[in-house]
Amino acid sequence: MPYTQVARMHVLSYIGAFVIITGICFDNPSGSTSAQARKDERSLSQQILDGLRQSHGKDLERYLMALQNRSHDDPLDNSDIDEIIEELRHIEKEDPFEAPRKFKLKHQPTNPPMYHPNRVEAKRLIEDLQRRKIANDFRTLPLPERVGAIMDVFEGRRSTGIHGGSGWFRSELVRCGQEAVPLIVKNAPTSGYATEAYVSVLGQIGSRDAADYLTRVFQDRVGNNQWNRCRAMEAITPMSEEKFILALIEELEDESSVNMDRCLGQTSRSDNEPCNATYFQIQHCASKALTRATGRDWGPIFNEDYRTWAAWRDSTDRTGFQPSSLSRDEAETRRLAAKLLQREMSGRPMANMSATPATWKEETGLIGERMRRLGTIGVEAVMEEFERRARELKNPNAFEKLKDWTSRVLLAIGTPEARNAAVAISEYNAPASP
Repeated sequence: MPYTQVARMHVLSYIGAFVIITGICFDNPSGSTSAQARKDERSLSQQILDGLRQSHGKDLERYLMALQNRSHDDPLDNSDIDEIIEELRHIEKEDPFEAPRKFKLKHQPTNPPMYHPNRVEAKRLIEDLQRRKIANDFRTLPLPERVGAIMDVFEGRRSTGIHGGSGWFRSELVRCGQEAVPLIVKNAPTSGYATEAYVSVLGQIGSRDAADYLTRVFQDRVGNNQWNRCRAMEAITPMSEEKFILALIEELEDESSVNMDRCLGQTSRSDNEPCNATYFQIQHCASKALTRATGRDWGPIFNEDYRTWAAWRDSTDRTGFQPSSLSRDEAETRRLAAKLLQREMSGRPMANMSATPATWKEETGLIGERMRRLGTIGVEAVMEEFERRARELKNPNAFEKLKDWTSRVLLAIGTPEARNAAVAISEYNAPASP
């Protein structure tokens, strides 16, 4: 039989399996299986085995990957799975198909090493099916025991004997649905490794019963890392009751930050210099959650400002409130300007990257418009940030990029002071080469 006909037959076979799967899911929403469903399950397992035995080479690789994408929901019992795993063991050990290994690099090696992709994919599918067997056992339990068993896996009290698979068991917990939420939040820790999994699961379920637990997670500044706290803020956003909005506002007082290089990983060239920035992660996450929960977007200068949100909270006219109504001294204005600039300036193109004039005009125009609201102090802040970064640079090309970017921001501000500052920047000399 011609190869194209074989491939078409296998694709149609899998489409048929998919139809069986979806039919069972809709006909049996409670998870029960009728005699006809059991017949369909046996048919599905036989279709999978036929596909594994009849596919070869690249066609088999595609088939294995398709099975991985469906393995979580396929209606297979453990005896079916054991039979499929036995066939996969044969592929894992003996499949002869070879292909050049691909690397996540900009430039691929001239002679990449060869490997056996079907053996690799078969191993992955075996691990997925082993997890599915555990899930099948869990699904026979009453809901409280089922939730407890999955939580035991997360927290290390129960070993599955299989490496990895956190995402798999998260999906199993999500499948338990709204009724599982009280059971989860009653016993889930608010800090530690397993917390991230619970936050993810509760966010996907989306129950209001989880809101108090999620609040405790993002308020725990001692036991939790910033990623867990941010995920909890994101998960709680749809539950935009007043008390949770007020709790998010308080998180804007958290000044914890990390230093980051926004150029890192974009290039391996040695002539690039870092684009350093200070990332106030908690403030950033809290401001995004507040904007989603309230619909209020103050723009990048004021969105992460605690005083702005506190004034909105206390205002008798929240609908009409604007940050410009607040009186700010020079020190506070400089702080807001510097915080915006260090983030935006660190995101400029690297020394060895090109940027189209249209892109630069749009980006620098928006930044200039924001800085214009701060008046003369905004212009001074731009100059101060430029001078600080210019002193740090050693690469002349990077320096010219910085000059160009800063000049465009000043011209976008458009005031006489800003235009004069742009002229002054054009007279700066490039730093001497090391």
